[in-house]
Amino acid sequence: MSVYDDNVEVSSDSFWEIGQYKKTVKRVDDGFELCTRLMQLIQERADIEKGYSANLKKWSLKWKAFLDKGPEYGTMKSAWIGFTEEADSMSEIHSTIRNRLVDNVQAELKSWQKENYHKSALPPQRLKNSKDLEDKFQKAQKPWAKQYKHVQDCKKAYHSACKTESGLQQQQQAAGDSAQPEAIKKLSDKLRKAEREVTKSRTAYESAVADLDGQRSAYTAGMSDVFAEAQEFERTRLEFFKAVLGHLHEALNISNEERIPQTYENLLHTVQRADADQDLRWWAQNHGDCMPVQWPQFEEFGASPPTGGGGDGGSVRGKKSGGSSLTAEEPTGRAGGGGNFRNSGHQQSHDVDSPTADNYRNLQQQQQKQQQKQQKQQQKQQAGAQARPASAYSDSLNPFSEPASGASRGNNSNPFDDEMPPQSGDASGALEDDGRQGVPVRALYDYTGTEEDELSFQAGDVFEKLDDEDEQGWCKGRKDGRAGLYPANYVELA
Repeated sequence: MSVYDDNVEVSSDSFWEIGQYKKTVKRVDDGFELCTRLMQLIQERADIEKGYSANLKKWSLKWKAFLDKGPEYGTMKSAWIGFTEEADSMSEIHSTIRNRLVDNVQAELKSWQKENYHKSALPPQRLKNSKDLEDKFQKAQKPWAKQYKHVQDCKKAYHSACKTESGLQQQQQAAGDSAQPEAIKKLSDKLRKAEREVTKSRTAYESAVADLDGQRSAYTAGMSDVFAEAQEFERTRLEFFKAVLGHLHEALNISNEERIPQTYENLLHTVQRADADQDLRWWAQNHGDCMPVQWPQFEEFGASPPTGGGGDGGSVRGKKSGGSSLTAEEPTGRAGGGGNFRNSGHQQSHDVDSPTADNYRNLQQQQQKQQQKQQKQQQKQQAGAQARPASAYSDSLNPFSEPASGASRGNNSNPFDDEMPPQSGDASGALEDDGRQGVPVRALYDYTGTEEDELSFQAGDVFEKLDDEDEQGWCKGRKDGRAGLYPANYVELA
């Protein structure tokens, strides 16, 4: 601060008044502080994005766990899962926004602040930028401030002399002719002296003002040069802040995020694929009146099962001979308004390992003797008779049921053995993968493969279909780099 600043009276807050450049100097300090505050603004928004991303992920995990163990099923379960997948996608997007804010925008601002603002090493620490600017203003204003103070002093002296003169004149007028001659003479002497002082101080005051006016050009030029330097520094800050705010806009603008439209398009398709009829049919097959059943029958004591037949358990598919079959009568009923799924009294042969008979695996093992006896009796009854046609539903939607006419072929025969070519594969049972590109499909239900050449998956899993559905309702696909078979009606196009 200039030594003249403290004792100088200013008439306004004009930049040209003594010491009024301090606002421009303070603007440099404010610029540094604004950098810090803008970084704080960005950090707080980044924390909001991070928290929102974490909450979406937490919410998704919570409801996925519920759906895994909850009662919802089928395509409606897939629709629920679609919203957790949307949350996962949006969580990734907002996490990306947070990273852009911190790694790009905030880092850019911090680097610019460090490069353009410098603090002094010695205490009291302050910005060298503002200290240097203040020194330049003081140097440019010092001659003017010195002369300006001289003008102010001359002004005070002149005004004081005028005040003294005016007072003496009033005293003289008040005394009049009644005063003593000596007093009048003494008062007149003081008045003449005051008049001389007024003339002298006026001359000095006018001279000081003239000298000050002569310095005006140099003063304004010097101050303008320093002010222009300050303006240029502030221009750099303002233009940089504009660029940073533009980058902040780009980081936050999700309207150009390509993943968002795709996310919600997928979600809409998932919701629209929910099919009440399909889910009700699945329930009827797995938990309702379309399930197979072993009706009690008379058993002769000590009856031994007929010899011959396959292994301990059959395949899910009728693709291999030697599997024992479970012959069961399926009750007449309707599933969710879907129509009659079975005709009364109509019998069909179901493989014991089919997904619709998993709960009866132990029953099949325990009652194998009775099953084989029933099968033999049915073969005798059906021999030479024309097979009754299966209902439209049972053949089109249940790929695991075998035609009733297959019973006439024998215990261990597969009615499709003559039609289906043998599956190629290695010694372990895995199918051969020719490496071609497949079609993406999504699982509607959980399925666990019962043979080595079958795929296992959970509802919602996405994998590839390699071949279309065969006569028995099976497709060839690839999951996790492995080729295998899976039930065709357990999936939908992804």
